[in-house]
Amino acid sequence: MKKVLCLLPILSFSAVGAEYSIGLSDMGGEINTMAVTFGARISFGSGLGLDTVANLTNQSDKSRSGLIEKNTDYTHLNFLLMPSYRFEPFEKIDFIVRAGGAININNYDYRESIYNTSGNIVDVQNKQNKTETTFGFAYGAALQYHLVKEEDFNVSLGISYDVTDFGEVDGIDFGSGTLFGGYVSVGF
Repeated sequence: MKKVLCLLPILSFSAVGAEYSIGLSDMGGEINTMAVTFGARISFGSGLGLDTVANLTNQSDKSRSGLIEKNTDYTHLNFLLMPSYRFEPFEKIDFIVRAGGAININNYDYRESIYNTSGNIVDVQNKQNKTETTFGFAYGAALQYHLVKEEDFNVSLGISYDVTDFGEVDGIDFGSGTLFGGYVSVGF
């Protein structure tokens, strides 16, 4: 039996195996629907080890730990807590884009343009800290896998979780952040 579901945070309390129809508006304002069957809810006490994303970059263990430490109080436990549900698929490429952007910014030599500004000296340390924090959030995002294709989630990460299944929607291309705007990119 299908139920109509509003796109609200209450989504996280949906029953396992329940099927919902979610209405999505395309750029032309036309409402389309897709079926969503929820997998098991991962409790806030569960987490993915940092080693599951270690192969995605060439950063050292010490570097990774430092980046994670900027964004969580759970570094000593070697895992980050995950949101109960994401409202979008989170593909490996999403992490690579975020982390890659941070790496490129980090490779930029701020000293070259420290005086090439509109009159103020660039705060080099502040920019470097911001870059490191951005990179840390990229790792955090990589650990928030849940609503993804099973083969992308379980097989590529070498783990086994009951995942949420998204039905097909004709003519709609779902990209990062298309559902819920910026809200989905951080989960809850």
